[in-house]
Amino acid sequence: MQEMLEFGKRPTPSVRLHVAKFVHRELAIRYAVRIHELQRLPQWCGDIAAFHEVQNIYLESFRKLRHIPAPQDSNGVIELTNLLEDISQRHGVVLKRLAAAVHDLRKKGRISSEAHSNYLECFLDRNMTARIGTLMLTQQHLSLQPGNHQYGWVGNIQLECRPANICHTAAFYARELCEKEYGWAPEVQVHGDTDAQLAYFPAYIHYVMGELLKNAVRATMERNPKDPPPVEVEIGGGDTEVGVCVRDHGGGIPRELQEKVWQYSFTSVKQDDRLQNVLYEQDRPLLAGLGFGLPLSRLYARYFGGDIQLNSLVNRGTSAYYQMNRLGEVSEAIPEYYLRKVPLKHDWKDE
Repeated sequence: MQEMLEFGKRPTPSVRLHVAKFVHRELAIRYAVRIHELQRLPQWCGDIAAFHEVQNIYLESFRKLRHIPAPQDSNGVIELTNLLEDISQRHGVVLKRLAAAVHDLRKKGRISSEAHSNYLECFLDRNMTARIGTLMLTQQHLSLQPGNHQYGWVGNIQLECRPANICHTAAFYARELCEKEYGWAPEVQVHGDTDAQLAYFPAYIHYVMGELLKNAVRATMERNPKDPPPVEVEIGGGDTEVGVCVRDHGGGIPRELQEKVWQYSFTSVKQDDRLQNVLYEQDRPLLAGLGFGLPLSRLYARYFGGDIQLNSLVNRGTSAYYQMNRLGEVSEAIPEYYLRKVPLKHDWKDE
């Protein structure tokens, strides 16, 4: 991450060319690995159309990347940039297509066994972690191009990112969805070290805080529909990290569900026709139901050296702790699978 910051502070033509060569090579490798994993899905996943759609998206991106040569000059950088803009747009549906695949597996009763559930969680963890990496590389390359520079930013990294500001924006978003669902929403109070700053990706903080606050306001409304108490957001800043705590009064998470909330295949929302429609509409927001919010948020946090933890008090509420390390002190969290270069579930046998 420190190297990314240093390169981005001086986006000269030679730096852009160096980054473009790396991105051209690295994205092709990462897409190939993801395609390989999708091709090796076991039989009980093989007839799920959404998995095939995602595989075809990555296949097309891989072929287009391999079709153009590695950039050797500014024209090559422009050609790669145009391609990555197209790839970025087409990949916008991947997350919901994977959620649709899990939804279909759940409807067909394919993940009722512990073995199938563990396999799916392991596969999605790797796939989602790899997706974060390719998305970060793509967006960082695009943001370093001429005309995209913003003062105080290095690509998509804001040098003096203030989580408190993002918390206010995410709270507005969560309350807006809550009001559409319930007609009312609890107040969200942000306090603590609101001046805390760090070099970070604001978009990722917004996603994580959006998910944590959506869960908090929904739980609060379901337990206190007439007079909901406020959701509290407290911020603390230190030399090596910045932390955010989201506290609600939604009654807490039952003990038997506290591990399940981290599973992609788990959701406490009834799976109705409305959810199925949302899975096929890329830009339509939903307060809850996809099941990807918490596990994906934790992956975002861990990818950059942080974490998310939940503490629940029965009949009271839940506190979610989001820890962010300062970017210069962490390296990219590459899944162990890629480091070991071994096949995915090479000894898997269909049950």
